[in-house]
Amino acid sequence: MKQDIVVGCIDLYEFDSLKNWIYSLNESGFDGRKILVCYRISDETKQQIKDNGVEVISVNTDHNGHQLIHPAPGEVPPTKIFQTRFFHLWQMLKEIGVENVNRIVATDVNDIIFQNNPSTWMDENMGEYSILGGSEGLKYKDETNWGAQNITDVCGPYVYQYMMQDKTIVNAGSMAGRADIMMDLFLTIYFTTFTTNLNNTDQAAFNFLFNTTLLEDKIKCVQSEEGWACQAGTFSDPNRMHIFRPNLLEPEPVFKDGKVYTNSGKEYCIVHQYNRVPEWNKVINERYNK
Repeated sequence: MKQDIVVGCIDLYEFDSLKNWIYSLNESGFDGRKILVCYRISDETKQQIKDNGVEVISVNTDHNGHQLIHPAPGEVPPTKIFQTRFFHLWQMLKEIGVENVNRIVATDVNDIIFQNNPSTWMDENMGEYSILGGSEGLKYKDETNWGAQNITDVCGPYVYQYMMQDKTIVNAGSMAGRADIMMDLFLTIYFTTFTTNLNNTDQAAFNFLFNTTLLEDKIKCVQSEEGWACQAGTFSDPNRMHIFRPNLLEPEPVFKDGKVYTNSGKEYCIVHQYNRVPEWNKVINERYNK
């Protein structure tokens, strides 16, 4: 029987930075495979991960089979896990056997928790779509603080002007979909940007591909109010809401009794970037301080 997978990729993390992701996923009722693709992770941390029911896949080679060369922390350019991870997610599915996987949820790790079972949400809401991307609730032209510059840096001013400025931003840290389609998406994101020395190219590449006619019959931009993923960086960050609020495309989430809900009262499946909201961060860290 095909299983769903929830996976993250980590570099230079200790267990304390992973435990909220791990504990919340374990408590969500998710019964598929839980995997962390590990770069520079200590043996002690790997053992803690395994002790909590999560598989460890250690990677140390690039797409040419050459040893990964990691600059020292702080050196330029740094190890670009935001880019490299997509090759290794493709490689992981190839080695596992994509025919054995139903759907895959690929997320960031140190700022994500699961409030509900992602498989259940996909069962009930995914429909015929093959790729899910969570809306950040802003058009590119209205996210001048970071998003517009990011897509312009990666894709250039013409792609921004003609194709992207009026598009809703989708977040690259909480994507999901049918495993065979996602496998090709991962590799395409990687080879779209692997030669560049720019930072955070994954978000731009994902959004560029998301808005091509190549994928238009396969993708779903999941609205915040549908309850897939709360992107707190644009919907709830108290340091930025005075900038973002006038242009938000949807209502702001609600924090109640330690949980994050849509404005209409649905409990989000995933909460992303909770650490940008001090009240949320405090409550969530206390909950998983085991």
